[in-house]
Amino acid sequence: MSRWLNISRSLICALLSLAATTALSDLPDTPDDRVKFFATCTGRLSAVIEHQWHHDGPGSEQTEARRAVFVDLINALMPYVDRIDSRSILSLRVHAKLAHAQLLQQILNASDPRISARAKRVAQSYLSQCEAVLLS
Repeated sequence: MSRWLNISRSLICALLSLAATTALSDLPDTPDDRVKFFATCTGRLSAVIEHQWHHDGPGSEQTEARRAVFVDLINALMPYVDRIDSRSILSLRVHAKLAHAQLLQQILNASDPRISARAKRVAQSYLSQCEAVLLS
């Protein structure tokens, strides 16, 4: 367990030191805001995992691994957070998951192809913001 905590802390340090790079330029500056961002990404990825369970089973394993990184990032930042408690983080995760799940449902079930296409663009854009942090 301490190995994972050390890895998470190392990841946080790397993210903090890379904040000036282009891919991370949109990452919030304060630990509180970063935890909110990471919690939102965790919720979005949770929605994708559930979607994949129904439509692309094997893809869910890779998504679960990415979600686990965000959970580790949240846990590593918690000692530095001032205004956010674990209930608020859970609330952010749940709301992001529900919103993203709704987008995924619109992609599949919208009667108008334009609505489906727009939902797909929005969902991909949100996930791209999260992926940019992991790929940096």
